[in-house]
Amino acid sequence: MGNKIKYILIAVGVVIVIFLFYAFFLKSAPAPVGLTTTVASNDSDTVATLQLLDQMKSLALDRSIFTNPLYLHLQDFGVTISPQPYGRPNPFGPIGTDASTTTAANPAGAPAAAAH
Repeated sequence: MGNKIKYILIAVGVVIVIFLFYAFFLKSAPAPVGLTTTVASNDSDTVATLQLLDQMKSLALDRSIFTNPLYLHLQDFGVTISPQPYGRPNPFGPIGTDASTTTAANPAGAPAAAAH
């Protein structure tokens, strides 16, 4: 009786594997359906957003401001920021081994011994 159940379970498993293989690999993709856009007339937010988008598409910028003498005489009063250190060479290394240098006794990549 045990062997009979074992063979039935194996047969069911094989059928399921064959079905899944067919469903995912051999079945052809459905034909693409044309895209349609519908706007619900009672959704005022959607309608307002679409109207604003239409207004923005027809927006034209006047570039003559960049040739205006007043614009050309503007000065930049920005502050230059001096370079700052980025941080530790190895942020995941143990604390105290940050100032490691490469020497003959300390090959590249090996952490330097912390001085106490």
